[in-house]
Amino acid sequence: LPEKLELEYDLTRNGIGIGEVSRTLQHRTDGSYVHTMWTRPTGFARLLTQTEWREEGEFIVQGTDVLPRRFSEIRSGDKRAYEHRVTFDRAKSLLLFGNAPSQPLPRGIQDQGSVIYALMLNPLVQTGECILPTTDGKDVEMYRFIYQGKESLSTLFGEHEAVVIRRVSQKQFEREQRCRTQTRPDADCKEPDDFTLWLAPAKGYVPVKLERRRKDETTTMTLREAR
Repeated sequence: LPEKLELEYDLTRNGIGIGEVSRTLQHRTDGSYVHTMWTRPTGFARLLTQTEWREEGEFIVQGTDVLPRRFSEIRSGDKRAYEHRVTFDRAKSLLLFGNAPSQPLPRGIQDQGSVIYALMLNPLVQTGECILPTTDGKDVEMYRFIYQGKESLSTLFGEHEAVVIRRVSQKQFEREQRCRTQTRPDADCKEPDDFTLWLAPAKGYVPVKLERRRKDETTTMTLREAR
């Protein structure tokens, strides 16, 4: 991973610009990494909402394994504001949540910020998948990261081939498996619910595009600037 990384994304929803996302990574002198993400509305969207999200986390790297130490996500600016925090206690093999009971520490656990860097260090580059338990600071969910192939993409760096990885929850994966067996899929089968990443091998597998699909809503982050 780089000593320092700053990424700026444009945020759109169903093709309409609604905000910006800033992601940073800093390698500290003690060997650990600190990462942040700040999502906020811009332009006309700011007239409609003041909601912002901020993430901060810390991890270490052993070999090519990312080992989170702590993570927090804070939502502010509306009635649904919250603050989620979790500490990864490896000595006691526990996840210590700020506002929920502790849980056993799952093998390979990531937080929703560190998983980006885990994929940069261990990208899926051929047909296959990996299962990573992931926490948002409130709970833990099992996700499948599935290799979807490669796609030529117009990026900040020019035209580049990107590795496409699709993330689905275990619950969604089982639903999709069930839907494939149905002769006449029900309405529930037609509603997508996934998250896709486009990673650029030529740039250290940095995510140049990220997309969240849920029901009839598609939210996309497109890399605009990288330092």
